[in-house]
Amino acid sequence: MDNNKFKEFLGDILVVDDQPNNLRILAKILSKKGYQVREATNGEMALIAIQSQVPDLILLDIMMPEIDGYKVCQHLKANPKTKDISIIFVSSLNGSVDKVKGFCMGGVDYITKPLKIEELLARVENQMMMTQQKQKLKQENTKLKQEISEHQQTEEELQLLHRAIDACQNGIMITDSTQTDNPIVYVNQGFETLTGYSKAEVMGKNPRFLHKNHPNQTALIEVSTALQEQRKCNVILKNTRKNSTIWWNQLSISPVPDATGILTHYIGVQTDITQRQEIELALRLSEEKFAKAFSTNPAPMMICTLREGQLLDVNNSFCSLSGYNREELLRQSTIDLRIWVDSKERGRITKILTLKGKVKNQEVNFRTKSGKIVTTLLSAEVIYIDREACVVGVGKDITDRKQMETAMSRANQELERLATIDSLTAVANRREFDQYLRQQWQILKREQLPLTIIMCDIDYFKSYNDTYGHQTGDYCLRQIAQAIKLSVKRPADLVARYGGEEFAIILPNTTTEGGIHVAERIQQQVRLLEIVHHSSDVSRYVTVSMGVAGIVPNQQLSREVLIVAADRGLYKAKKQGKNMIVRNDILY
Repeated sequence: MDNNKFKEFLGDILVVDDQPNNLRILAKILSKKGYQVREATNGEMALIAIQSQVPDLILLDIMMPEIDGYKVCQHLKANPKTKDISIIFVSSLNGSVDKVKGFCMGGVDYITKPLKIEELLARVENQMMMTQQKQKLKQENTKLKQEISEHQQTEEELQLLHRAIDACQNGIMITDSTQTDNPIVYVNQGFETLTGYSKAEVMGKNPRFLHKNHPNQTALIEVSTALQEQRKCNVILKNTRKNSTIWWNQLSISPVPDATGILTHYIGVQTDITQRQEIELALRLSEEKFAKAFSTNPAPMMICTLREGQLLDVNNSFCSLSGYNREELLRQSTIDLRIWVDSKERGRITKILTLKGKVKNQEVNFRTKSGKIVTTLLSAEVIYIDREACVVGVGKDITDRKQMETAMSRANQELERLATIDSLTAVANRREFDQYLRQQWQILKREQLPLTIIMCDIDYFKSYNDTYGHQTGDYCLRQIAQAIKLSVKRPADLVARYGGEEFAIILPNTTTEGGIHVAERIQQQVRLLEIVHHSSDVSRYVTVSMGVAGIVPNQQLSREVLIVAADRGLYKAKKQGKNMIVRNDILY
């Protein structure tokens, strides 16, 4: 139940008495004074009401049937949720023993009947005031505990932060920007280790003493400008330690404002990059030697930035391969020059270089100035020039080899195609039929789906050859093959020349009824050809007979059973007069 319901009242009072008249009188008196009053006529009802909503005060009669007031009080005081409820006993028992027992049970007051209204209201008001004060005190105590906890947490966080800064290997210093010369007010142990100066030696000094032996550095101008503009800056400075050794300091400076946004301090983070600087210096010193080897290398070589692909240098071999002269290439992006045939290929190579730092023998296609596509084996490695990631790449032209490989691949593909195609009719040959049937049988056996075969034969084809000649007969075979292909709609279906004037059609995932429909379409397409056949006994045009059989492949039967069944259907069609379709179901 929502406690907000009782906010408009002075308090919530539960009156417990087994006499209805007493309840009505008490409820009326207390309600007029602005209290929310609930009533219970016995101890059991009182406990249920309290469980539903804990009252601020209970006026509890002692003498009640089944559960008397003492037991109700005892039950409430034993429960942590209800033990703090103020209970005033109201009873006609006015003996000292009864009153003492009431107080011992946990009652805060004891009023004897008959009731005096003024006394009752005074005592109720007094207990309600005490209850409210207790609640207020409890709230203030909770708030105080929370504030203490938050303060302790803040203290712990500050101590953790201090320990973390002291444990940091980077040098950290804080200066006071409110004073004229930005004096140092804090340094960590990392600062002491990097510079050789103790905290006591540097406190109150301006940090410029660290680079007093190197006053003409251009980076110092950037620092001065950043401080004047109250902004961040990142620079590299040449510094001197207390023991006079030189070290390179990568310094990051950030302004620190107070809660109102007014600048009060600067924090500087130092990183010793001496080793990196020495390596870069050694690299620069070797550039001349590298440049000579670079320019005279017979393999195409180039140097470009990793991110934009801006060409920084190319050798003569690269110019010869690309068709550009050196001036046309330098400072141009390989993207703008459209050297990469496939931009996705450049993205792939760049990703590998970013993650691994090098690639080896990657086959890529490049476009020359004339538009010719050349294939190269590219090897590349990431280097750093003036702290920028760049790429040194060397390539090997394999265009001729790739063209030869492509030609051989196409030739092999054509040979494979010819090996599966009937050269006269341009449909699948018997070999491809056998292989495809074997494959589909296995697939459909696993998936338990139907497979149907149509065996198709040209009627009176021998007499057609005898009458019109073999060249015309070949033309007739090609026309019939194309008519069958037009009738078979799905990519998975296969039309094959089974032998002579006989064709076979494989229909995966097709029932026998579906096969009949396909056979009817074939019959219609052949009829539309209107190939004249004066030697036929069934029509003045060329006709076909077909046998159709279907099955769901299983372990008990072989695929040859399906071929035999369709062939028997064809035989029946021939026997029954030709130019017809006969269904031959497999019985098993």
